[in-house]
Amino acid sequence: MLSSAKNSPISPPDLEARRQVLGSAVQFDIVSDHSSMLEMLPELDIIIIAATLNNTTRGLVNVEFCKNVKDGAIVVNIARGQIVENESILSSLENGKIGFFASDVGCTIHASEQGLFSQSEPFPPTDPLAQHPNTLFTPHNGGIADVSYHNMAKIVAKTLLEVRSKKIPSVAVNGPFSGFDS
Repeated sequence: MLSSAKNSPISPPDLEARRQVLGSAVQFDIVSDHSSMLEMLPELDIIIIAATLNNTTRGLVNVEFCKNVKDGAIVVNIARGQIVENESILSSLENGKIGFFASDVGCTIHASEQGLFSQSEPFPPTDPLAQHPNTLFTPHNGGIADVSYHNMAKIVAKTLLEVRSKKIPSVAVNGPFSGFDS
């Protein structure tokens, strides 16, 4: 999470370098655990969620999160849709607790009778959260540019050659793999 905290005890190693580039008006802190995040929320004017989706972060922006934010705070999600519980954000927008919500992804969570969840991403533009006047949704394609397409093509070609040669792809993030040489 990156934020506009002014007096946080949590400082990333490169905080001073960021301040030199951006000036002292903007300060960033990185929060790595849930309790630190909840403690900081009442002090923050702007909260930017940049987290991977896992069991800890799924539903991170929920009723408890919204209850702890500073009145009128701006919340921006540049992570995954499942990190945000839409109902909590919508309720907080309607009662003024959150002043504005922006996201580059929208997600609707569907619960089954067995307690299993599925998602619809992106969610329909008719969703009440998307219709709220204090929200902004952009397509989940912030990294799309000529250079990124070129790099993706190189990665795909290299990976295809590795798989064809029965080698574990150099970009693999999971495993183990059977039938491949390391």
